[in-house]
Amino acid sequence: MSAESHNQNSSQQVLPTAKSAVRLFTLILGSLLVVLAVATSTLLGSEKGRIWLVQSLVNQFNQTTDLNITIRGLATPALFQWQADSIQVQRHQLNWLEVEQLSLQWQPRALFNQSIVIDRLTADKFSLYQFTPDTLS
Repeated sequence: MSAESHNQNSSQQVLPTAKSAVRLFTLILGSLLVVLAVATSTLLGSEKGRIWLVQSLVNQFNQTTDLNITIRGLATPALFQWQADSIQVQRHQLNWLEVEQLSLQWQPRALFNQSIVIDRLTADKFSLYQFTPDTLS
C-alpha cells in the first residue's frame, strides 16, 4: 500500500460522516436539555431553590432599575404557596409600597397559557404611597 492511499484511508476514518455528526449533535442537545430540566426542577422543586431564584431576580432588578425591592422572611413551602414577612419597594430612596405578612396561593401551570391565576392573596398591611412631581426632583 502506498503512502498516499494510507493517508486517504486515515483521513476517511478521522472525518465523521454526516450521519454520525447528526447523532453526536442530537446526543449533545439531548444531554443539555436533560441538564436544563434537572436544574429547573431543582430550582423550582425545592424551597431553597425558589428562594435563591427570587433573591437573584430581585438583585438583578435592583441593579437595573430605579426601584429597590427588599423582601424579608420569604418562605415557599410549595411552588404554588408563597409567604413573606415584609416586602418594601422604594423609588428614589422613598417608600413606594409596603406589604406585611403577605400570603399568596397561585396556579403556576397557568403560565403555560400565558396567564397568572391567583387563588388567594392576603396581607395584614398594604401601603401604597403616592409621589408628587416635587418629591421626585
